[in-house]
Amino acid sequence: MTAKEYLSQYRKLTWDIERLDRDIERINDEIDNMAINYDGMPRGSGISKKPEDIAVKLSILETKKQKQRARKIKKKKKMPRLTILSSARSKNRP
Repeated sequence: MTAKEYLSQYRKLTWDIERLDRDIERINDEIDNMAINYDGMPRGSGISKKPEDIAVKLSILETKKQKQRARKIKKKKKMPRLTILSSARSKNRP
């Protein structure tokens, strides 16, 4: 795999983590906006999201984020060796 391909994959992992961060932030905002209304007035009968469903989704996203970060760290650890190999190969070429 070339340095360019590694950098491309690393960049994609970074974007994926940022997307997961935004999704997690959106769900946390959703949780913050959930409140019980005790005024006794009737409300719409539509089905709303249950807190348990939101908690499960948040847990899944957090797990995905941790896995993406672990992959990103592995890629980052491989990068210096790839850079050294690339520079050594380019020095040996006429």
